[in-house]
Amino acid sequence: MIVLLAQIGVGQSFQLVEPDKDEIMEALTHVKERMSTAQMYLEKNYGAMGEPDSIVHYDDGSSPICAFQQTYQPNIMYKQEACMEVGLNETLIFPKVSTEALHRFIDLLYSDEENVWSTETIYEPKEGGAGCYYEIIQKEDCSIIDSYCGC
Repeated sequence: MIVLLAQIGVGQSFQLVEPDKDEIMEALTHVKERMSTAQMYLEKNYGAMGEPDSIVHYDDGSSPICAFQQTYQPNIMYKQEACMEVGLNETLIFPKVSTEALHRFIDLLYSDEENVWSTETIYEPKEGGAGCYYEIIQKEDCSIIDSYCGC
């Protein structure tokens, strides 16, 4: 297993486990509930901390969940929102990670013949339009992958 390292503070480092897309896709075939590739990656490589929260249902609370967030160790946040029927928004918030490490993470987990790196931090469909868009956002204390898939 290859590990990508990122500095999160003096003397500390966060280990971003390199994703194995084939292994994750295989694992997804064995789960009953709907789960994204990013969720499965986090489940396989980092322990969930508690239950999902900030849960939103489509209608009356008894309908399926359309948005939630889940915290993983060590201080990783996963957010999903699909309440509009047009697409899926996902956000992964990691402790500080280099842009290069996140670039490789996206290349390995979300590689798609239709997508290209249009800038150092944006991976999107060559022709625009339908598909999945990924953006790396660097903050002072964390690194974010914000994604949208839809038409």
